[in-house]
Amino acid sequence: MSERRRVVGQFVVVIISLIVGFSVFFSVSQLLSQVFSGMLNLMNNQVSSDNPFNNSVSAINTIGNWAIAVLGVSTGFLAIILISLAKYALEAEW
Repeated sequence: MSERRRVVGQFVVVIISLIVGFSVFFSVSQLLSQVFSGMLNLMNNQVSSDNPFNNSVSAINTIGNWAIAVLGVSTGFLAIILISLAKYALEAEW
Protein backbone atom coordinates (compact mmCIF):
# COMPACT_ATOMS: atom_id res chain seq x y z
CA MET A 1 0.00 0.00 0.00
CA SER A 2 2.87 2.35 0.78
CA GLU A 3 4.40 1.69 -2.67
CA ARG A 4 1.12 2.50 -4.37
CA ARG A 5 0.77 5.76 -2.41
CA ARG A 6 4.34 6.71 -3.38
CA VAL A 7 3.64 6.11 -7.09
CA VAL A 8 0.44 8.16 -6.94
CA GLY A 9 2.31 10.94 -5.14
CA GLN A 10 5.04 10.98 -7.77
CA PHE A 11 2.38 11.15 -10.48
CA VAL A 12 0.79 14.15 -8.75
CA VAL A 13 4.20 15.86 -8.50
CA VAL A 14 4.80 15.31 -12.22
CA ILE A 15 1.37 16.75 -13.11
CA ILE A 16 1.96 19.81 -10.90
CA SER A 17 5.43 20.24 -12.43
CA LEU A 18 3.91 20.25 -15.92
CA ILE A 19 1.40 22.89 -14.82
CA VAL A 20 4.24 25.00 -13.40
CA GLY A 21 6.24 24.69 -16.59
CA PHE A 22 3.37 25.69 -18.85
CA SER A 23 2.28 28.61 -16.67
CA VAL A 24 5.80 29.99 -16.33
CA PHE A 25 6.44 29.59 -20.07
CA PHE A 26 3.14 31.30 -20.88
CA SER A 27 3.72 34.19 -18.48
CA VAL A 28 7.28 34.76 -19.71
CA SER A 29 6.10 34.77 -23.31
CA GLN A 30 3.38 37.26 -22.37
CA LEU A 31 5.91 39.54 -20.71
CA LEU A 32 8.24 39.34 -23.70
CA SER A 33 5.41 40.09 -26.12
CA GLN A 34 4.49 43.11 -23.98
CA VAL A 35 8.06 44.38 -24.07
CA PHE A 36 8.41 43.88 -27.81
CA SER A 37 5.04 45.42 -28.64
CA GLY A 38 5.90 48.40 -26.44
CA MET A 39 9.21 48.80 -28.25
CA LEU A 40 7.47 48.58 -31.62
CA ASN A 41 4.91 51.17 -30.54
CA LEU A 42 7.71 53.50 -29.48
CA MET A 43 9.62 52.98 -32.72
CA ASN A 44 6.62 53.34 -35.03
CA ASN A 45 4.84 55.94 -32.87
CA GLN A 46 1.54 54.24 -33.68
CA VAL A 47 -0.47 55.67 -30.76
CA SER A 48 -2.23 58.65 -32.26
CA SER A 49 -3.77 61.32 -30.08
CA ASP A 50 -6.51 62.18 -32.62
CA ASN A 51 -8.30 58.83 -32.13
CA PRO A 52 -8.94 58.27 -28.42
CA PHE A 53 -10.86 55.02 -29.07
CA ASN A 54 -7.71 53.30 -30.36
CA ASN A 55 -5.78 54.50 -27.31
CA SER A 56 -8.35 53.10 -24.89
CA VAL A 57 -8.48 49.76 -26.73
CA SER A 58 -4.68 49.44 -26.66
CA ALA A 59 -4.66 50.40 -22.97
CA ILE A 60 -7.25 47.70 -22.22
CA ASN A 61 -5.22 45.14 -24.19
CA THR A 62 -2.07 46.13 -22.32
CA ILE A 63 -3.79 45.80 -18.93
CA GLY A 64 -5.20 42.42 -19.94
CA ASN A 65 -1.82 41.13 -21.08
CA TRP A 66 -0.11 42.26 -17.88
CA ALA A 67 -2.90 40.67 -15.81
CA ILE A 68 -2.42 37.38 -17.66
CA ALA A 69 1.34 37.56 -17.10
CA VAL A 70 0.95 38.29 -13.37
CA LEU A 71 -1.61 35.49 -13.07
CA GLY A 72 0.79 33.08 -14.75
CA VAL A 73 3.67 34.02 -12.46
CA SER A 74 1.52 33.72 -9.33
CA THR A 75 0.19 30.36 -10.55
CA GLY A 76 3.77 29.22 -11.00
CA PHE A 77 4.69 30.22 -7.45
CA LEU A 78 1.58 28.53 -6.06
CA ALA A 79 2.38 25.34 -7.95
CA ILE A 80 5.99 25.40 -6.69
CA ILE A 81 4.65 25.62 -3.13
CA LEU A 82 2.28 22.72 -3.86
CA ILE A 83 5.17 20.65 -5.24
CA SER A 84 7.26 21.22 -2.13
CA LEU A 85 4.28 20.28 0.06
CA ALA A 86 3.67 17.14 -2.00
CA LYS A 87 7.33 16.11 -1.71
CA TYR A 88 7.20 16.70 2.04
CA ALA A 89 4.05 14.59 2.25
CA LEU A 90 5.72 11.83 0.23
CA GLU A 91 8.75 11.73 2.51
CA ALA A 92 6.72 11.88 5.73
CA GLU A 93 6.02 8.72 7.67
CA TRP A 94 2.31 8.00 7.92
